[in-house]
Amino acid sequence: MIGRALHLGTVATLVTLVSALCASSAAAATTITTKPVSWKDEFGVEWAAAKASRCSVTENLKIKGTILAQEVELDVPLMECTGTLSNEVVGGQKMAVGSVTLEMLSITVVKPAACLVNGAEKGHGEIVSNPIKLIVDMHEVGGVETPIPVVKFESTVASLFKLKLTNCAIEGIYPVAGFFIGEGSKETAAISKSEGLNFNATTNAAGALTMGGNAATITGKSRLETEPQQEFKLN
Repeated sequence: MIGRALHLGTVATLVTLVSALCASSAAAATTITTKPVSWKDEFGVEWAAAKASRCSVTENLKIKGTILAQEVELDVPLMECTGTLSNEVVGGQKMAVGSVTLEMLSITVVKPAACLVNGAEKGHGEIVSNPIKLIVDMHEVGGVETPIPVVKFESTVASLFKLKLTNCAIEGIYPVAGFFIGEGSKETAAISKSEGLNFNATTNAAGALTMGGNAATITGKSRLETEPQQEFKLN
């Protein structure tokens, strides 16, 4: 996959552009740095055109935050996405980018226990995101670049998605905004038919996700592939 050090593993659909992403994380040792990288086939030839992508959850996603002083936790066991992966010139450099829409399915509100998503029964909540831009970058730990790429998920509008909670004291519609980061499961230049993305404490430290205006986190694992599936690499 691509380059720096934050394990993210949804390579085929969630990796994107690493345009000017020089951001320091909340943890001083976690830094994301821009580095030219592009999508290539198994022979090392850059993609000449965009390719369709798909994604799935391989370990339940947990989205946690605080709304009106109450802890909120969503369990997301299923996710689908539609979009494309492509190479684009950004700031004079050829970069690996992407554009996707996420559809989170079978959602359960773990906290507060009485809450439902959009009024659906527990385990049946659904959320469709706004268009999300993917940015592929590299990660550094203590100033040392690692061989693992990271993918930044950033909304192209005001929020990533709107969370509508019903049937509880904090009933209302709240924006989930900012950006989150996934860490690739493979090193740059590794060839595979899918890319695993890990969302963990390290990636949350480098991200800036909010729920209802308060800091939020996302943990779990997902997978990115091209559609139809084919081998690829990032370097």
